[in-house]
Amino acid sequence: METISNQHLKQISKLKQKKYRSLSNVVLVEGLRTIKHLTARNTRLIELYISESYRNLLIDADKTFILQPQQFQKITSTKNPQNIAALVARKNIPINNFNFIVYLDNISEPGNLGTIIRTCEAAGVSGLVLSPQCCDIYNAKVIRAAMGSVFTFPIEYQDYDWLKNQKAKLIAADVKGANNIFDYPRPKENIILIIGSEADGIDTAIMNMVDDTVMIPLKNGIESLNAAVATAIAVYHFLNSKV
Repeated sequence: METISNQHLKQISKLKQKKYRSLSNVVLVEGLRTIKHLTARNTRLIELYISESYRNLLIDADKTFILQPQQFQKITSTKNPQNIAALVARKNIPINNFNFIVYLDNISEPGNLGTIIRTCEAAGVSGLVLSPQCCDIYNAKVIRAAMGSVFTFPIEYQDYDWLKNQKAKLIAADVKGANNIFDYPRPKENIILIIGSEADGIDTAIMNMVDDTVMIPLKNGIESLNAAVATAIAVYHFLNSKV
């Protein structure tokens, strides 16, 4: 175990910014649960940063550094850091199975995006495609909410033109959808389920190319659902309904 230099600390701190994550191709992951999830999935930890209280923790990493609490404040993005973090390489996993894909349009809230990623992996979705307007999957809040699934689940960024070229049924989840989702059987062909943000919905350009729309019925004057909740309901419906 080593102590860390101020210069090294400054370089890690820069990873809070998207441009430095892209340039260096590495990401800082925070929290014991997320780090354990990654090591259980055989993700390599380039560097591990721990406080004295974690000295006896058995986690493999190429290098391990002992940090003081004030040093964790400099590199992490949480108000009350857990005093354990790791440096991990960014990992782009391509989508190879196109049976059931979720396309997210303009999901900018990191917590929502992370929850959706984790839900899609847990449910067995083939892959997740994000419009360029979505937030960065390597944002610290996204990684925490996804419990590290951004490193283990197929995710791509694609613009609207990508949708036009797919041999799949495009189904938009919309509050004004033409079909009650629970009365809508799963199509036989490949599916791309499109989800928009709670505030703005799905872009008109996408709505003009979809094959069908579905809605989740709402009661008691509720106008819409959180995007992550709506995604979970729709995904589990389609993956568990009969063709």
